[in-house]
Order: sequence, then C-alpha cells, then structure tokens
Amino acid sequence: MISFWVWSALVYGGSFTAVLYASFLSWYRRVWELMPIFNIPDSFTPTTSISVLIPARNESRAIIACILSLKKQNYPSELFEVIVINDGSEDDTEKKVRTFHWDHLRLITRSDGGGKKKAIEHGVAAAKNQLIVTTDADCIVPENWLRYHAAAFEQFDAAFLAAPVAFSQEANFLQQFQTLDLMGMMVLTGAGISGHLHYLSNGANMSYPKKEFMQMGGYHGHAHASGDDIYLIQHIARRTPKRVIFIKHLDATVNTQSPTDWKSFWQQRIRWATKNKSSKDRDMLFSLVQSFLMCWFIIISFAGTFWFGGKSLVLAVTLFGAKAFQDYHLLKKASTFFGRPELMQYFWPAQIMHILYIATVGLAANLIRHYVWKGRKVR
Repeated sequence: MISFWVWSALVYGGSFTAVLYASFLSWYRRVWELMPIFNIPDSFTPTTSISVLIPARNESRAIIACILSLKKQNYPSELFEVIVINDGSEDDTEKKVRTFHWDHLRLITRSDGGGKKKAIEHGVAAAKNQLIVTTDADCIVPENWLRYHAAAFEQFDAAFLAAPVAFSQEANFLQQFQTLDLMGMMVLTGAGISGHLHYLSNGANMSYPKKEFMQMGGYHGHAHASGDDIYLIQHIARRTPKRVIFIKHLDATVNTQSPTDWKSFWQQRIRWATKNKSSKDRDMLFSLVQSFLMCWFIIISFAGTFWFGGKSLVLAVTLFGAKAFQDYHLLKKASTFFGRPELMQYFWPAQIMHILYIATVGLAANLIRHYVWKGRKVR
C-alpha cells in the first residue's frame, strides 16, 4: 500500500511539475522572442551624467583591465566619472587603483569591510552625477556600454535598468556549462522583466537614478546580507514596475570570467541561491521551486528503478526528455543571441549537470546559513 502511494505521488507529482516547467519555459521563450532589440537612435546625443560604481574586494588581478575598458567608453568624458570603492581588500587592489592616473577616476577606501551593500551606499553618497551605473571589478565593459544605459534611461524615463552579463574564455567543461547556464538565466531575466512576471538583475550590469536610491533610503537594514542587485530591483519594481527596463542588445553585454574550479563554482552558486531565497518576489520563487522540484523528480524517478523497476525508468526518461526539450529550445535562442551557438554541442552533458546542480545547490541553500566569499563570512 505504501509503495502504491509513493508511486502515485511520483507519477502525478512529476507529471504536474513537468507541465508547469513546460508552461514556464514556453512563456519565457515567447516573451523573449517578442522583446525588441534596443537600438540607440542615430540622433542620440547623450545628456545624462553618469557615475560608475565598482565595489572591489581583493580584485588586484582584474581591476586595471576593468578600468581600462571604462576609459575606452564612447561617451562624453565630461559626463561620467568612475568610483572604485575598496571594500576592505587584503591584497594590493587599492595600490593599483591609486597608481592609475586618470582624471575621471576616484577611489573610496573602506577599512571596516562592511560588505558590498555598504560599499555601494558609500559610492552612491559620493557620486556627483544623475545616473548610477554599477559593474564588478572583474568585468570588461563594451565601448558603447554607457551609451546604451543613458539612451534607455532617457527614452523610457527608467527607474531601473538591467542588462546582459556573459561569461567568456572557457578553458574546461565546468566553464562551458556556466556560460550556457548564464545565457539561459539572462533570457529568463529579460523575459521576466519585460513580461512583468518577476524581477531579477545582475550587479555587474545595471543602473538606476541616484534620486531613486536615496528616496528608498539605500539598503536600510539590509546592509549585511547578499543580494544587493535583487533587493534593489524588486524594491523599485514594487513601486514602479513599468519603469523597470531590460536592455536587450548584445553590445550592452558585460563580460566576466566564470569560476575555474569546483570549489569556487559551488561558493558562487550558493551565494546566488541564498540571495534568491531571501527574495519577496513570489512569482520568481515559484519559478525557482518548480525547476527545483522538476530536477528532484527526475533524480528520484531514476533512483526508483531499484524499487519500481522498468516503469520508474520510463517515467525518469520521460521527465528528463520533457525538461531537455524545453531547455534545448531556450538555450538555442540564448546562444544565438549571444553569438555562441557552438556551445550547444555541450548541451547533453550540461543538461545532466544542470539537474544535479539545481537539485543539490537548491537543497544546500536552504540548509547552509553561512558561506565564505572572498575571505569573508556572509550570511
């Protein structure tokens, strides 16, 4: 009798979750397809003053390359500044920034190491200009990056702008998987914003008016938790959802490096999952939960072969096929947009890894209370 109820729960639960999963991903693909590419008008003349904020902790290897990419911006030099906020670095990040001679670069040093949110709050307070644009110290930005943010800000009177982030220069399968996975997440991010379903962003490529940040009181009471990007976009979206915009254009994409080893990958994904868990966006949480359940139903169905025999294997293969079908078509669109269709050759091993990764990281994020990021314990 017990085995009957377990098998029934597995069949009906897995089937229901598969239908939900297919519905969500079909919706994401359709909305993404309908989203227009944002092109800067030929007549565009920038008038928006911009402060670029780069919170940095232990980024000695990458910080100069990031600043150099900002120095090459195709944007009026009198209309932007770059502020690096040294967030308690234990290496020579501060020394490298100080020895970089550029009139538009400023350095703020915080010895207390209060975390990324506190660093951003200090940066916004010091910013002289109208639009705050943020990126990470290990990122390379394209030459028209600020033009895209300014043009979208002026055209839509935006209260928040999110834009694509991509990994590049893969050296192993782990990095190839991460690049595919992040491309897919960017489609979900853009479609979620455009369809007003949920609001996600990545702190490596987003912007907002300084007055919006000041009016909401910064991160008031949330300064020591992760998720500066998620918290901010969702807070603004609750007030003015139609003024939250995703800049859909390849040339607005910021590039960064993915973790090269399993330990770094695990720490990064636990950090991402933990900040998503603290979100108050119910639609986003529902989307994450159904993906998490889909992966566990597949795993349990395969494991159930030992108890239920061939019928459990048939169920597992069916659920796996249903997920793979949806993921393949979404990732095909994502890889085409990012100009990386060759990565689809890794789809099948990446699909297996995705199931295991979603299941284990999703579970761990609900059990782990603390994790270490850049030498700092975070909760």
